[in-house]
Amino acid sequence: MSAVIVWGTKWLLRGRDMPLRAQVAVLKVKQATAAHESKRPLINCRDSCDETEEEAAKLSDAISALPVASPAEKQVIQRFCATIKQRSHTLKISCQGNIDFLNELIDQTHDPLQYIPKREIVSMNKCVRLGLSTANFGEARKRLRIIIKEDFEVFGNAYMLGSVVVNGVENAIKHSGPNDYIEIRVQRIYGRNRFSIYNTGEGIVGWILPFVFTAGFSQTPGGSGTGLAFSKWAIEQMDGLARVWSIWKECACFEYDFPNVTDQMREQAQELEKQAQQNDPYKLLDEALKRQQAAQRAKWSAV
Repeated sequence: MSAVIVWGTKWLLRGRDMPLRAQVAVLKVKQATAAHESKRPLINCRDSCDETEEEAAKLSDAISALPVASPAEKQVIQRFCATIKQRSHTLKISCQGNIDFLNELIDQTHDPLQYIPKREIVSMNKCVRLGLSTANFGEARKRLRIIIKEDFEVFGNAYMLGSVVVNGVENAIKHSGPNDYIEIRVQRIYGRNRFSIYNTGEGIVGWILPFVFTAGFSQTPGGSGTGLAFSKWAIEQMDGLARVWSIWKECACFEYDFPNVTDQMREQAQELEKQAQQNDPYKLLDEALKRQQAAQRAKWSAV
């Protein structure tokens, strides 16, 4: 049984040395994304059914007032309108039921941090490199510029910050062209620890800026609207601040500020480390997975 669990876990991780809690969090984010994407056509269908139901009721009332049609013709058309109205109402209820179910799935992913490994003192430069190493941006990677002016520490989670990096770069790629560039900058500015993702390109329309971090809102047609919302939530869980500014048709920049690491934060990180070592339900699986990966690497190197 343990071998099956380890094999299944290895398949999920696909060779990455990522803790299982982080993988669970990634799966929950994917679940939320799929739920949001499934909601959009259901909401459109529900609204269309509502409109059809209203139109059928109006047509039925209008037919009864027509002096030209015979009573038999009126009755046939009214029956048809009643059937359309009933079926539209039934379909609308079905769509609403599915929407409610998807909302429950999304509610279950509102606190994915509890599945992530404990918070610790991490280097922002390390988090940027970690995030970029886990994603494949294709030809767009050539347009990436990484500028580490002054590295700083964050009391947070490296895997979650890596996900924020990936979300930001993917968003920049979508809204920039092959001749534009994307700049990742880590620096201390005006006494603040700042990590930012800047890109030239189409930018963001002014009226959209207040909604960029809103869950379910997407500037891209067909987008799920979960990536940037999750990024803002993650940054705030690490006592950070997320903001965005843009010049339409020129550039856009997402900035994330973090407080300085204090002695109290370091003490808390040490305490969390002790608790994680004592009460980590994933520890045995993590160790088994690492042994399997080490054995696989040894096998490959021997070939």
